[in-house]
Amino acid sequence: MTWKEIVYPSPKLQELYRLTLGLCGVIILLGAWGVIGYHPALLVLLPALFIYQFSCYFTAMASPKQRVRQRLALLLEFIDGVLTGMLLAFVGFDPLLTIALGLGFLITVISPLKATAPLDFFGLFIGALIVYWLSPIIVIPGFQAQLLILLLVAGYCLLLANIARRTHSMLAEQHDSVLRQNEWLTLRTFRLSKYLSPPLRKAILTGKDVRAETQEKALTIFFSDMEGFTRLAEKLDPEQLTSLLNSYLTVMSEIAFRFGGTVDKVIGDSIMVFFGDPERRGVRSDAVRCVSMAIAMRKAMQELQLRLAG
Repeated sequence: MTWKEIVYPSPKLQELYRLTLGLCGVIILLGAWGVIGYHPALLVLLPALFIYQFSCYFTAMASPKQRVRQRLALLLEFIDGVLTGMLLAFVGFDPLLTIALGLGFLITVISPLKATAPLDFFGLFIGALIVYWLSPIIVIPGFQAQLLILLLVAGYCLLLANIARRTHSMLAEQHDSVLRQNEWLTLRTFRLSKYLSPPLRKAILTGKDVRAETQEKALTIFFSDMEGFTRLAEKLDPEQLTSLLNSYLTVMSEIAFRFGGTVDKVIGDSIMVFFGDPERRGVRSDAVRCVSMAIAMRKAMQELQLRLAG
């Protein structure tokens, strides 16, 4: 995986966790201030935690160097893991605080299925190891401080649940929209398919190139029209003539499609059908199919005459 393939998955989620982690760190350090004899180092650590919250600004700003911004985002994620591990070790892995902080860290890492999760866990391990080896004291906050930390983590988890609910709702709406568009496209394709031969319809749906272009092919061409149609048209009303043509052309087109022909054009009662494009089976096979189609059309025409006469 290259740097360009790594996308910072959820900046807002990481910012919320960083804010929660910073507030928990402030509570723990203030509770330890009296234990360590009001050491002035806390005057540096406390402002540093607040300043660290603004590091998200550098990952969100529009920078032309995408690789630099991604590296900075990954570094801040690693530092978040380190700070979490340091706080856990600083309170001596107190069960209540370990569960609270560990749950917040775990949700932040797992919920968005981040590809950088191993880096976060490695930072957690490094931070805990550094404090465990180097810190001379262990400070366990009092009941009020622990309760406040639990409330902060609980609020963070509720906020994440609300974000997840809104995201799920948005994805569900997008999914429904895609389904409606697919249904609409399927319906249009179904309606369009009635006017295309099966080979041509199959070529279009499979993504084959069916553009109009000059290409020499051996085709078998069939022409057909109704005998005495002009005299018949003079005797029928427009509605009757339209019904007759629709019935005739529908039956003839279905027969042409059944034998693999392509209806090229319809002019009045005349039909032009050809074989050999886009599906080609050879000149002899195309000719046999064309003749078989003509015989089937003649038989269907006789049946249509009897039905209309009745």
